[in-house]
Amino acid sequence: MVSFTAILLLAGAVMHAQAQDFSDLVGTWSSKSNSTFTGDGFYDPVSDHFTEPKHTGISYSFTADGYFEESYYRAVANPTNPKCPTGIIQWQHGKFSKAVDGSLELSPIKVDGRQMYSDPCAYKTSVYTRYNATEQFQVRSISHPIPCSSVCGLRC
Repeated sequence: MVSFTAILLLAGAVMHAQAQDFSDLVGTWSSKSNSTFTGDGFYDPVSDHFTEPKHTGISYSFTADGYFEESYYRAVANPTNPKCPTGIIQWQHGKFSKAVDGSLELSPIKVDGRQMYSDPCAYKTSVYTRYNATEQFQVRSISHPIPCSSVCGLRC
């Protein structure tokens, strides 16, 4: 039998999860390549099709109601055989939650994620599979760049 205290703790946890404020995350975050973004320009779930970005990178989008989308594109050099680089494109989406310490857990919808792996020296065509990987991020703080006026000797 479940105790009354356990029920109250569970109800409090559920209310806390429902009341979480994600406003500091809402939007799209992208790596410096400024080329890899979430959305159907990267992966179109209707046509089940990837579009390769101009540059490698990673992008996350977060919504206020706790959903995320991730796009990832990576090229890997092969120093022992430079004519045989590999490439990987991944996409997934799902729910995310924020812990009290600010860390994030991204829980993808297991059947929706996709991955395309390219190794031209090992396979004639790319290997296309379903993909999902739960991710955890430790978040300590969100910092903002130093204002331009306080940087020594630089013109704004």
